[in-house]
Amino acid sequence: MTSAKQSPTPHPSRTAPIPDTLESIKGYPDKLKIYLMAASSFWQVRFFDGKSTIKRSTGQTEKREAIKAAISFYEQLMINKHNGVAVIKNTRFDACVRSVMQAQAARVTRKEISAEAHQNDQHFLDGKVLPEFRELNIADINYERLQKFVDKVGVSLSGSSIQRYLGPIRKILDHAQNRDLLKSIP
Repeated sequence: MTSAKQSPTPHPSRTAPIPDTLESIKGYPDKLKIYLMAASSFWQVRFFDGKSTIKRSTGQTEKREAIKAAISFYEQLMINKHNGVAVIKNTRFDACVRSVMQAQAARVTRKEISAEAHQNDQHFLDGKVLPEFRELNIADINYERLQKFVDKVGVSLSGSSIQRYLGPIRKILDHAQNRDLLKSIP
């Protein structure tokens, strides 16, 4: 009688936490954890913010130093959240700008819009919009932030010029809403 071959037990991913090393940081939320994984000699840190899990290397091989790095990581996340700075790069305003401008460049190639219109949008984005909104999470751009922007640039610009800056912002916000990064446009 021939015995059936059993498939080998699947090995855990090299980037999965080694179970015996996974632990919370005392005095901090239970969702802040450090761990080791087979793919690195450095301790890793992860934090679940209620929406997604953010993971980073601590860059430390000693557990004590890894705990310090994890605490610093957590504190920076909280500062960024308070200031409206995006943690995940694809939800940042500048990531949405890149995506919109790539799509718009394709429209220029198809002759759906003029190259001049595309260049004008890029000019307005580079000039005042990106310096103001670049690192913000797209979902944190609300009426109040836009009003502060208008108040800031409105000191030296006419009403029609302000509208020229708001046009590309509207395109970016529309793009974000169409990709479910934004619930509504302010």
